[in-house]
Parts: sequence; structure tokens; C-alpha cells
Amino acid sequence: MNDRSDPILQARDVHVHYTGGVHALRGVSVHVATGETVALVGESGSGKSTLLKTFNRLVEPTQGEVRVRGEAVDAGRPEELRRSIGYIQQESSLLPHWTVGRNVGLVPRLLGWPRERVEVRTQELLALVGLEPAAYVDRYPLQLSGGQRQRVAFARALAGEAKVVLMDEPFGALDPLIRHDMQREFSQWRERLGISTLMVTHDLQVAARLADRIAVMRDGEILQVGSARELSEAPATSYVQDLLRRGEVTI
Repeated sequence: MNDRSDPILQARDVHVHYTGGVHALRGVSVHVATGETVALVGESGSGKSTLLKTFNRLVEPTQGEVRVRGEAVDAGRPEELRRSIGYIQQESSLLPHWTVGRNVGLVPRLLGWPRERVEVRTQELLALVGLEPAAYVDRYPLQLSGGQRQRVAFARALAGEAKVVLMDEPFGALDPLIRHDMQREFSQWRERLGISTLMVTHDLQVAARLADRIAVMRDGEILQVGSARELSEAPATSYVQDLLRRGEVTI
């Protein structure tokens, strides 16, 4: 893992205000080093998804600074930023009227890749996520199981050779057996492709299993950041201690 003094993702003193007086983020600072996975955990409404979306400008900060690969996210066009970052949501969000192959190849086409390169990359990624290209490339999302659709979503997020991936509860809608398999495989994909990941999860077991560090959030603030062991051995607040106890995290 690279020196954390040069993070690939960084938020500094980020605030997000919504109409009606809602203060969704309150001076949040966090970073992700190159090759690292950081998990944002917390109860519903803690601000974890809001923070995640500031990195691809689906949410614009009211105050503070957000950087990706050392550059401010608002220095260029939002669509260019989003094409350079993989994004995976709880539901696969595949385009239902497009085939699997067309869904996976979306970002490479937007990046202007030649058709042959798009086709090769699509087949590579389908094979990587455990879907035989010849059997799946011409299918439509409605012809797939939930687990298969989420595998296609992972392939689509990685297809443009993004080195940064944002994940918002990517395993939450899967049944337990498929969820465990995909979590294990994700760790392998991450190592193989050298990607850096910021993920949102409500499941402390998932965070402890997949993340190098965990950021515990509450009411728009980060209470503590550390490895699962560090949080377990030295919780910074009674809330963190209680959350770990209720989450039954095994270190």
C-alpha cells in the first residue's frame, strides 16, 4: 500500500446543508490511500451515503474540499469525473433495455474506445466476475438473477479501467450465500486490479472483513477512524463501543 500522505481520495472539512435546515455533513474529513479500502459505517441518516456521493459530485458540498487523485472534484465537468470512477449501488441500476454486453461497455464507449477494445474489455470483465461471456453477453437484465445482475454491475464499474471505486451497500440486496461469495471475490478483484475503494455499509461484519480501515459516522460527523481491531480495542466514544457490541464484530 502506498504512503497515506498522498491519498487518492480526500475530503477536508466537508459540510452539506439541505433545504429545511438539514445539516447532513458537519465538517467531515477522511482519506483513502492508494490501494486501500475504507468503509463508512453508521446508522441510517448518519451521512455515510451523502459523504460517498461528494466524491462523484452526486452531492455538492456546501463547504469544504473534496479531491480525487489530488485534484479538486469541481475542477472539471461532473460527467468526466464520473467516467473515471467506478460506482456500484445496492441495486444494480442496469439499463433494462440494454444487453449485458452493452451495459458493461457503457463507460468505455463514452471514453471513446474503439469497438474492438470495448468488446475485449467486456469479455474480460464478465469472465472476471464469474459470468461466461458467451452465455451472458447477449442477455438482458430481466433474464438474470439478482446476484448475476450485481456481478454485471461490478463489471460495468470496472470496465473503464477505473482505479477508484465507490460502493453504496453493494451487497445489501443479495441473499446470504451469494453475498458471502461476492465479498470474497471482491477482495480478489481488488488485489488483482489494484483499485482503491470507499464503501458504505451498515454491516460491521462486512466492514471488518473487507476494509483496511473503518470510519464510524453519526449525525453527519466521523467519530473514529481505524482498523477493526483498533476500534474494538480502543473505542473513542461510548457510541462506537455500543455500535461494535450491537454489531457483534468478530476481529
